[in-house]
Amino acid sequence: MKISILLGSKDDLNLAPLELWLETEKHGLAKKWAKGLIKLVKKNVFLEKHYTHMGFPLSDRNLKAISEDINAQVDVINSHQWKEPYYIKERAKEHMDQDDLNALHHHFEIMTGLTWEPSPWFENADQKTRVAILFLNHYIHEYEYKYRAYEQLEKWGKAPSSLNFAFSACPHYDLKDKDCEHFTMERKFGDVYLHYSQLGKTFEEAYADNDDIVNDKNINGHRYFTGEFDLYLGPDTDLNYLKSHRKNLYRWLESKGVSPHDPRLCLGEAKVAKLIPSSSQQDWDLHRFQKEIGMRENVLSISLRGRFRQWSRQYDYLPQDSAKNMVKYFNSGLRVK
Repeated sequence: MKISILLGSKDDLNLAPLELWLETEKHGLAKKWAKGLIKLVKKNVFLEKHYTHMGFPLSDRNLKAISEDINAQVDVINSHQWKEPYYIKERAKEHMDQDDLNALHHHFEIMTGLTWEPSPWFENADQKTRVAILFLNHYIHEYEYKYRAYEQLEKWGKAPSSLNFAFSACPHYDLKDKDCEHFTMERKFGDVYLHYSQLGKTFEEAYADNDDIVNDKNINGHRYFTGEFDLYLGPDTDLNYLKSHRKNLYRWLESKGVSPHDPRLCLGEAKVAKLIPSSSQQDWDLHRFQKEIGMRENVLSISLRGRFRQWSRQYDYLPQDSAKNMVKYFNSGLRVK
């Protein structure tokens, strides 16, 4: 199956759209994922457009803008009339370290709970506050991606960018034992991976963030998959680094009483598709892709083409209008089973 993603500028109407083409893998998990994506497109499930462009160092959006968006969500949460008092005292700043981000992210963990065990805080909030809780998480991760992109660009000359396609309240499907065989910690430019579609952090995220605040039950391997996906646009994993990373991660897991050899941990990510550069993109390197995509932060449409059928959906709102459109979507009562 071929998938087309059309990107445009959210500000510059004179900048021509950019089309990216993906091709699905042939294994069973990829086929199940593609069916999930078709359902999201057919049913017009809400695309979280504010959360697509992660870690593009040359885009206009900077750490100051992201920190202001984090604080805007904190203000909404703090202003809600909770049945029991809840107040976030931490404030985001333009320059923060991982400890600052972990402290802010812990409030999201408390207020959402787990995919299979929702928190009463979230259930008792109104739609505007629920969206603010979700956006708090999104903007914290966007900040993490961005500052790591800056750091790695300065240190190595390459940044780990990613296009993430997350949809609101979409159907979740159980990962089977045989699906876990497709997870790997090696990443390659242009590969498409399953999006982490549950609340909390993966074991790798908690380890990388040195997060000693997160509750252990909020750290989990992949249990589910959806039609969501991430297009990785960073450098290929260095194999010497991977060897060291795996060794240290395994040691950390063992300190938590977790067997690193348990396949159900689903360490890493599962590849389900890959980028197929068009003829005009054949000579583009990593930097050119990041520059061109970073200038076009608005997803205009997603189309899928099978052997005999095709599906397409246009998304006619801007990333900066995602919050009010998500509230409107949830208030409409639309849900996909």
